[in-house]
Amino acid sequence: MQQGNAEKFSLITFLINDVQWLSTYQNVRNIMELMIDVLKMYHGIAEGWDEDSEGFNGVYEENLIGDEEDQMRLVNMNEKEREMELFARSEKREVLKTRYEIERKLRMAKKKEMIQSQTKMRSNERRRNMEKKRKVKNAIKGLKVKVHFESKLIGNSKTTVDGKY
Repeated sequence: MQQGNAEKFSLITFLINDVQWLSTYQNVRNIMELMIDVLKMYHGIAEGWDEDSEGFNGVYEENLIGDEEDQMRLVNMNEKEREMELFARSEKREVLKTRYEIERKLRMAKKKEMIQSQTKMRSNERRRNMEKKRKVKNAIKGLKVKVHFESKLIGNSKTTVDGKY
C-alpha cells in the first residue's frame, strides 16, 4: 500500500509540473478531472486509448473545422457565435493535446520501467546462476582437496603399518 501511495504522489507531482499552463485558467476542476483521467489511464482503465496511435489525432483538423457539414454550420452562424465556437474548440483541442502528451509520457515511462525491471530480473537471475556455479565449483574443489588429503592419510597410514615412512 505504501508503494502505491508513493507512486500516485509522484504521478500527481509529475502532472502538476507538466500541466502548469492549466493553472493559468484558475480552473481547479479541470485540473482534477485531467489528473483523474490520467490516473485511470495509468492503471489501464482509460477509455478510447489506442496503443498503436502514432500521433495526436484531435476531433478537428488544425483549422478547427470538421467536415463539409460542420463547415456549413459554421458559415450559417453569426461572427460572434462562430468565434465562440472556434475558441471553445481550440481550448478543447489544447486539453486533448495535453492529455495525449501526458498519456504518451506515461506509456514511455511504463515501458522504460518494464524494461528496467526485466533487466533487473535478468541480472538477478544471472547473479544467482553465477553464485550456484561458484558454490558447485568450490564444493568440487573442496572434495578434491579432501580426497587428496584422505588418500595421503591412507597412504601414510599404510606406510606406518608397514613400518615405512
